[in-house]
Amino acid sequence: MLLGIYIVLLTLPFHYASATLTGNYDVNHKLTVITEQFERLYQKLQTVKQKLDTTIEENQIFKERTDVQSKDIKSLKVKMQEVLETNTHLTERIDTVSEENRDMKNILNTLLENREADVHVPNDNGQNEKEIVTFSSVNVPVLFRGDEKVRNKKIQGGNILSTKYMKEKRLLLNSLTTDSPGVSRVAFSAKLTGGVVQLGQHQTVGYNTVYTNIGNAYNSNHNHFIVPEKGVYLLSFTGMNVDGQMVYLEMVKNGEEIAIVYCSPKAHSMGSQTIVEVLEKGDIVWVRHGPGGPAQINGNDAYNTFTGVLLFSI
Repeated sequence: MLLGIYIVLLTLPFHYASATLTGNYDVNHKLTVITEQFERLYQKLQTVKQKLDTTIEENQIFKERTDVQSKDIKSLKVKMQEVLETNTHLTERIDTVSEENRDMKNILNTLLENREADVHVPNDNGQNEKEIVTFSSVNVPVLFRGDEKVRNKKIQGGNILSTKYMKEKRLLLNSLTTDSPGVSRVAFSAKLTGGVVQLGQHQTVGYNTVYTNIGNAYNSNHNHFIVPEKGVYLLSFTGMNVDGQMVYLEMVKNGEEIAIVYCSPKAHSMGSQTIVEVLEKGDIVWVRHGPGGPAQINGNDAYNTFTGVLLFSI
């Protein structure tokens, strides 16, 4: 009995050591498996991070492109608005020119209806001979057939004219003309008033005070000059900026630049241009802010002006 107990006690350390070795092996094996799982998870996280970084870069590039496109869209909207305003002005100008053309057509039709009218004038010898005066819308010289014995005779185109008939001829010619009153006399001058005025790109300068408008060819509502007849015109304009503002002002004919004034950003810089230009009937001339961003001009006094005069018709 004692021997058996002694043998059991001797074998106990061996059983404990064996169990301990077996437990340590299981723990190490589990740690190895967990480590491998963490390695695989870390690699997946690295892959996801790379994809995320790539996505962020692509989103940044897309944002930059979107910002550029937004700026382009805003610029396009501004240009479209300017085009719409220009089209509105042109439509109104075309309507005005159409009305003027209708008036001229009515005048010409009236003159053509009277073209073959006969004017009967008694001659000096009391014979009640008909003296025929023929006129047209282009002022063809008036011809008279008179008595060759009348005193103070004058000859024109092979026809004998008395002093009395010459006087009557002048009266008839002066009373029949195709020119509208004041059409051959065209002169205007306007200025900008009302303090500092800010202009956008290609915005028309609003000259709101008109000094002179002979012939009514300058439209103060839309600040442009509509040419009433073909001729040689003297055109001039001046400009003054506000301290620190660089300004380009340009005079345009039908939207095309024909003269330009530059005001440097120095204190209250001023410039002017005067040109002689051949203009066709219906041409439209105005002054506008040139290229570049918004700028301010000085309207505190008559610094910004626009002037034109017809030198002679052609």
